[in-house]
Amino acid sequence: MKIEELDLKLEAIQAAKAAIALEQREVRAIDQLLEEKWGIKFPTPAASVTDLIGKMPQGEAVARFSQSYKEVHDAVLRGDVVGEISAESKLYDAMAHPEILGPVTSKRRHFILDAICMAVGLARATERQGPILDVGSHAGFIGAVLSECLEVEVVGIDPSKDAISFGSSCLPKTSRLSLVNAAIPWKTDSRFDMIVSIDTLPKKSQMMRGFLQGLSYLLKSGGLAIISSAYWVDCDIALMRRNLRAARFGFGYADVVGGYGSIPLQFEATCVLVFVKDGKQELPRNFQELAESEWPAFREYSNNPSTRNTEKTQAYERAQRRSLS
Repeated sequence: MKIEELDLKLEAIQAAKAAIALEQREVRAIDQLLEEKWGIKFPTPAASVTDLIGKMPQGEAVARFSQSYKEVHDAVLRGDVVGEISAESKLYDAMAHPEILGPVTSKRRHFILDAICMAVGLARATERQGPILDVGSHAGFIGAVLSECLEVEVVGIDPSKDAISFGSSCLPKTSRLSLVNAAIPWKTDSRFDMIVSIDTLPKKSQMMRGFLQGLSYLLKSGGLAIISSAYWVDCDIALMRRNLRAARFGFGYADVVGGYGSIPLQFEATCVLVFVKDGKQELPRNFQELAESEWPAFREYSNNPSTRNTEKTQAYERAQRRSLS
């Protein structure tokens, strides 16, 4: 698909997002796979992550995670950005354990499920042939599901050696997913048709330019970068446009992922921006409005008494809409 055709396709999807909706049975199958293989499911009710940790069987793995979580929390309270980054590195290492990964990652299950379903829908609608790169893959649960749903080769990179080691040990020999201990910028001869980056955009604005350029370096011309981040809502639009031009990224699509989940349980949404390598469209000033355009439909769906709490996510809402169309 030529870049001009891709831009038109993404413009049409922006106007009617249900075009990338998966069938209900496939959303449920992905949800089930996350739970059965990785223990990522609708979260256990808890007042906080600390409360969740206290309910776990206590042992070395739980103690290690608890300590690293406390270090992150304390660094945030101090406003110590460098300390927070260092503590988060220990936290992600501690999460690479079968007793920890599922219960803790379930906090983000609504974001993970929706991001996978969005990536699958976009890949099919835009005729992605693969391979796909999962940036910040941790143990590889997103990449593993993408490789199975799309039947393409997926590479996951993450700076945590513990996460890469743990994830690799969980993969069958026939898996199309390979995990590499690396981070952006990553020097490799491989080039990808699509990149998925879920909550890996740097928190410091001065680091975003290099990160975006690092993603672009790894993409084929016409490749897609799907970037989910809470930091999009606070970005300086003029600065971000300059950063995107430097990275040879054109705007493609804006959306949100999320729904009912987290600890404690609440509704949450995160902005997703999709960019096209060598695309010509400029990031629109109203990208947040474009991202949230279907939120009223989701609100109505979620407030319906017949909707299960476990299915109050964008992926499930769009799947239902697809089934009724």
